[in-house]
Amino acid sequence: MWNAATGTEIQTFKGHGSWVKSISFSPDGKTLASASFDRAIKLWNVADGKEIATFEGHRDRVNDVHISPDGKTFVSASEDATVRIWNLKLEAGDNLMKLSCQWLSNYIANHPEAKDLAEICDRESSLDD
Repeated sequence: MWNAATGTEIQTFKGHGSWVKSISFSPDGKTLASASFDRAIKLWNVADGKEIATFEGHRDRVNDVHISPDGKTFVSASEDATVRIWNLKLEAGDNLMKLSCQWLSNYIANHPEAKDLAEICDRESSLDD
């Protein structure tokens, strides 16, 4: 990230495994979302450059990401021919959701007829502790 007035580098965001194709800032300017050819979307803390979360679920390169005007969701578009809507707000309950999704994944593995439930947890979120 660069200061447009001075041309000096402010922050570097490192963590994707391939090219970053698109970025979007949250309305408050505190969070940056990045979409990459590594099939992931990452959220970053603009102030310190640290990764907040990784969202996975696309099966091909992610070409675009856009944070909604209210800052609550973001949308991503991929070469897998899907557009996904994600919850942006990461709160304490997300850990419960992550554990629930792990349980649901195990359930679906043993009950293939319940595969439609997979869309509920079609993302993995890795949170820094």
